Amino acid sequence: MPWAVHVLDGPLGEGGIMPGVPVPGLLLLAGLAKKLFAPLALTVAVAMIASYFVSMMVTPVACRYFFGHAEHGRIGKAVEVGHIFKLGRRYTESMGARVLDRNGKEVTLIMGCYGIGIERILTAAVEQSNDENGFWLPPSIAPFEIVVCPVNVKDETLLKAATDIAARLEADGFDVLLDDRDERPGVKFKDADLVGIPFRVTVGKKVTEGTVEVVRRSTREIQDASIAAITDYFRALRPAR
Repeated sequence: MPWAVHVLDGPLGEGGIMPGVPVPGLLLLAGLAKKLFAPLALTVAVAMIASYFVSMMVTPVACRYFFGHAEHGRIGKAVEVGHIFKLGRRYTESMGARVLDRNGKEVTLIMGCYGIGIERILTAAVEQSNDENGFWLPPSIAPFEIVVCPVNVKDETLLKAATDIAARLEADGFDVLLDDRDERPGVKFKDADLVGIPFRVTVGKKVTEGTVEVVRRSTREIQDASIAAITDYFRALRPAR
């Protein structure tokens, strides 16, 4: 939680600290120095508060002007997953990095850099897609798109069906995890929920009917799917490319 210093006299007391006021942290120093340098501290505090509120007023206006003249755009909260920096000639001058311009004159490069934060993408996805049981990831960034869970690996029919389903899905280009651990179904389901795999295929008693259950992690929706057409089922769920 951000902190600020109340530097004006009043009910909160002089130089009192109060949480939740998003003003620059340097006000803390102004408040602590108030008793020794009251006029200076008050001047600095007022100037910084004024600067803060001006920026708060100007920034939305600038954004509305920009988006008002752009074809697409909206104002809202966002996560910075990528960035671009203009470094100028700070490093190229020290390295002596030069090229010839169109006139054949030697000039120093203007340097820039850009990048995408892989960890930030994952953090943003988890922050937006979670519940009390864990989280779920979009199939496009999930390490595994589908987890195949036979409810009883000691049942050869179920294990064989699960292994066959996993192999067919993998051959069709899906990232598949076969959970063939000798664990109770509840343990497997809980683990699958916890690590964010988008889809779970439950291989259970419905195998005798030629079907399995498919659970969508994000909505908890359960559907029956034909084992014979399992690849077609998941192909239909893939977004168009």
